[in-house]
Amino acid sequence: MRRIVRAPGVAPLRLAASKQPSALSSCASVGIRWLAPVVLMFGAGNLTHAGVAWQGAIYDPHFMQGGIVLIYATGNRADIPACSTAQPARFAIDSGTTQGKAQLPGLLTAFATKQPAVIVGAGNCSVYGDSETIAYFYIDA
Repeated sequence: MRRIVRAPGVAPLRLAASKQPSALSSCASVGIRWLAPVVLMFGAGNLTHAGVAWQGAIYDPHFMQGGIVLIYATGNRADIPACSTAQPARFAIDSGTTQGKAQLPGLLTAFATKQPAVIVGAGNCSVYGDSETIAYFYIDA
């Protein structure tokens, strides 16, 4: 049985069962709140021309020679860099780098569980010539 403690004269906030906050959603909202100021302070210039795929499903992972991993994502794209206009749905990571090693398990988890992901590109195709390099992403569960 859940006990609600409240201040005198204040009505309790009741959420539907499906709307109860989880630890993951709380972390995600906290992360988003501090992300914008940090990006503005330390690197907004690096992401000004970055492509974004909003709430897309990840599909068709390709594991290429040299540790390059290509993935495709559905969803609306914005600010696609000129280098990836031939493959606007494709993104790349280098799984041999520290960043790529951190990103690969998350991308494969989103793929395997069919959870939507929000991918933010780096605005360049430095990993694979015609596919935008992933700057960061998050699983939008």
